[in-house]
Amino acid sequence: ADADADANKNADKIDGDVITLIQRAVPGVSAADFTVEIDRKNTLTARADASTRFGRRRYSFSVALPKNVDKATVAAEVFNGVLTVCAAKPAAPERITVAVRGDVPASLPSAADKSKDDADNTAVPVVEVDGMVEDVAEEEDGR
Repeated sequence: ADADADANKNADKIDGDVITLIQRAVPGVSAADFTVEIDRKNTLTARADASTRFGRRRYSFSVALPKNVDKATVAAEVFNGVLTVCAAKPAAPERITVAVRGDVPASLPSAADKSKDDADNTAVPVVEVDGMVEDVAEEEDGR
């Protein structure tokens, strides 16, 4: 639950699978007066410049999108004088477990193996990966 709270800290409220990003009173302003945009920095901005019965008004509301929000799910509406901008609740990141195959321990190549490999150049290519290998004494291993 804390992960959801962190991911959605910029949302006004969460209702089921929908996050309300902005909900503000905009009396006398129609949906056609609003533009809603998301910039490269994932800031959502809703703007309107409208003539209302209260005179000419400019509105601008901005919020940083929560992490993992699919921008394609953002929707906005004006209903009963209230602007509401919502998005689908971000899905929890999936954890993927990869099966590890093989049961024969590897050994370091000997000089004889090296000369054999030079003669038979059909070795499987190796991809370099950053990592670490550490020798652990039996008593430190906990077994």
